[in-house]
Amino acid sequence: MKSGTRVGWIVGVGTIIALSSGCGGGCEDGDLSEECVGASATESSTSTSTSTSTTSSSSESTSTSTSTTTIGGSESDSESDSGTPTSFCKDADMDGQGDPNDCIPADGDAPPGYVPNADDCDDTDANTHVGAAELEDPAACMTDADGDGWGETNPKPGVTPGTDCDDKNEFAFPGAAELEDAAACMEDADNDGWGDAAPPAGVTPGTDCKDDDVSTYPGAGELEDASACMTDADDDGFGDVDPAPGATPGSDCDDASPTTFPGAAPKDDPTACMKDDDEDDFGDVKPPAGVTPGTDCDDTNEFTYPGAAFEESLEACKRDVDGDGYGDDSPPDGVTPGIDCNDTDPQTFEMCADCEPNEKFCAGAVLNVCNQSGNGSKIVEECAFGCDDVNKVCYEELTVDAGPSLCIDPGGTAQLNADAEGGDGAYMYSWTPPMTLDDPMGQSPTAQPSIATTYTVEVTDGQGSMASDSVSVFIKNQTLALSDVECKIRNFKWAAGQPAPNWVWNANLVELCQNANSGGTARFCGWPLNNANIQGKFQVKTTGDDDYIGFFWGVQPFDVLTEEPRQFYFLSWKQGNQVPFCGANTGQAGLLVKRVDIKDPVNAPMTCQDLHAAVDTPNSVVLATPGNWTTQGWLDNIQYVFDLTHTPKEFTVRIRRADNNQVIAERNFEDDTFPSGQVGFYSYSQAASCFSGFKSSCL
Repeated sequence: MKSGTRVGWIVGVGTIIALSSGCGGGCEDGDLSEECVGASATESSTSTSTSTSTTSSSSESTSTSTSTTTIGGSESDSESDSGTPTSFCKDADMDGQGDPNDCIPADGDAPPGYVPNADDCDDTDANTHVGAAELEDPAACMTDADGDGWGETNPKPGVTPGTDCDDKNEFAFPGAAELEDAAACMEDADNDGWGDAAPPAGVTPGTDCKDDDVSTYPGAGELEDASACMTDADDDGFGDVDPAPGATPGSDCDDASPTTFPGAAPKDDPTACMKDDDEDDFGDVKPPAGVTPGTDCDDTNEFTYPGAAFEESLEACKRDVDGDGYGDDSPPDGVTPGIDCNDTDPQTFEMCADCEPNEKFCAGAVLNVCNQSGNGSKIVEECAFGCDDVNKVCYEELTVDAGPSLCIDPGGTAQLNADAEGGDGAYMYSWTPPMTLDDPMGQSPTAQPSIATTYTVEVTDGQGSMASDSVSVFIKNQTLALSDVECKIRNFKWAAGQPAPNWVWNANLVELCQNANSGGTARFCGWPLNNANIQGKFQVKTTGDDDYIGFFWGVQPFDVLTEEPRQFYFLSWKQGNQVPFCGANTGQAGLLVKRVDIKDPVNAPMTCQDLHAAVDTPNSVVLATPGNWTTQGWLDNIQYVFDLTHTPKEFTVRIRRADNNQVIAERNFEDDTFPSGQVGFYSYSQAASCFSGFKSSCL
């Protein structure tokens, strides 16, 4: 407040101790005559006075106030230190704040139209006063014409400017569009937090394409387009397909229904705009116009939809309240009837009448019992292996045991026997291979194999259940066939692109050799191993390399697509260290034993690391590493004996020199993962790997 104005107010409230000659000296304290008040006001406009805390260097006279009060950043003398008003000021605009330029000394109660303060910076405008813009500055004297709590940016002289860019519009002020810009002065008429895209001049434009609709703003259809300005009246996250002009169309075919939107019925169509009131993921078969019809014949009931009665039909639209897979036999109109005569009890779905009280009966593979009234039944048990309608019980699981492996003399015979249990007892038998059996369709055929043979029996009952088991018949100390005819080659696909193997059969030496420095390759001669022992000789007939020779056993049936073994035990023996070799931790000298299980031969096929890494892989488990068994490598041109004893619970591996019977390594493994299976031998990147003299014997 300017000093001249301030002095005029001080004189006007009658607090002057010494008056200038303008009052003629004839006015007493408290004299409110026009002459004295006017003279005082006139003099105040041309003289300077000093309060107890302020001194003007240009003043020639000094006036002392009894108290000072700071209002709107300037000092006033409206109250004494004790709080008693010393003056009353005119409140022409009746905003509760007085005009500091129009005050009278206080004497009793305030006259009409006066107030005990001098706070108003514009007493001609009720919208201008201290605290008018309380959200901006509750102590500043500002103009707020629209009553939004923010001050006019370009007010009258003497009024503090605010930041309200349109003080005639209660919806326009700083932060009105708080979701868009918490500081910008925007217009938000619909109070959705987004600013009008086309506001009046002087107001910052926002992105709200329709500022008179609280359901229309950027991101309203957030499941459709998180930035487009759409209308979503039903708040389902999808924009109205036909909004008001200016809004971006969405894909919601009924924006008045929160259960109607694209993908509402994903089991009918994951993209079509359908109605699903009961939230069963099937669309209403008769929706309002403009909505794609679905297949739900009763969209008011979550238990009614196509396939609800899955035991009866996967397509028919039926009601199944009790969840037993059978449809209500008396549903509402429009719903396909089922056979469930009691859709409130999951144990009762048929034979609701015409059954003997407490009688058990079979309904397919389900054992039921009739209630005491004979007008309903409930499930006793769902029979996994068929229901016995004669004895009114569920059949037990069909099993068969072909017994332990057998051992015969050359030219001898073995009596096989299949001990079947469970099922319905109407057993049919089928043994393979049938060539050396006297009755392949009998329960107990006689076998007369000339070589070790594994026989498999399949038992089928009258319910169609099937079980199988195998038994091996070994010939005592029999020499196993080892030739190009009996021993099939398997070259591993992980070794594709490496040199091709070169297996050579030497009939004179009765020996099979792999003579190339090739990729991984194996021979499988069909030798079974089930509670038996196999021995054979092997050696590397060269001094030119130091790589792998090895054996398979417990080999399960090959994968039909890859034509490779999937499950087996594996031993590899390397002469010298060569790390890395087809990957990390491979190429270590010594003996390595692993259990391999290729669970997904197509998408995760066998790798070199599965066989040769001395660590577990996704397809293999280490049973013995060179570090915890032996790091000794094989010697050039030295013949060794591979001696393997395999029972259903464990196996023992022994390797010894053929010339002096020195045991190089021996270890027992308690692992029953593969209790039986084929035997094979192996070579990788090692020329002149030779195998001979294999024979089997019984335990």
